Amino acid sequence: MPSRDTDRLADAAGITQRWAETAPEKRGGLVAELQEQGRIIAIVGPCTGQAEAPAEAALSVGDDPASDITMRDFDVSLVADAFSLTRRLPRALDINRIITLVALVLALPLAVFTDLHWAVPATILATGLVAVSLQSTRVRAGIGVYPPPPKD
Repeated sequence: MPSRDTDRLADAAGITQRWAETAPEKRGGLVAELQEQGRIIAIVGPCTGQAEAPAEAALSVGDDPASDITMRDFDVSLVADAFSLTRRLPRALDINRIITLVALVLALPLAVFTDLHWAVPATILATGLVAVSLQSTRVRAGIGVYPPPPKD
């Protein structure tokens, strides 16, 4: 796989060290050596002729049926997008939890302990629901969340 593709995948996944275009006969040894250092290894790319390395790695993505994730027509951009989305999800989930908690903390005491019309707490809860939905839409689009998706 060209190093440009390796760089794109590594950046999307937040990986700081990468080994691009490693010869198939050296991949298995490299994976074993890095695992001995306590590292978690992922192999991404066409797997033809490198059966030992994907079997040793924690995750393998490629065109070989032995890969953990098999892609018939290997497309680097799909894998990079998946890695990028995976990195954005934890922060988005945290934001959604905070929005939900704030809406509940505001709405429940108003509903239980005050004589306000029921529509006031219902409006607060509905606003929280809309905010969570908008945040989820923003994550899918890659807008306003950290880390931002890689630029092509």
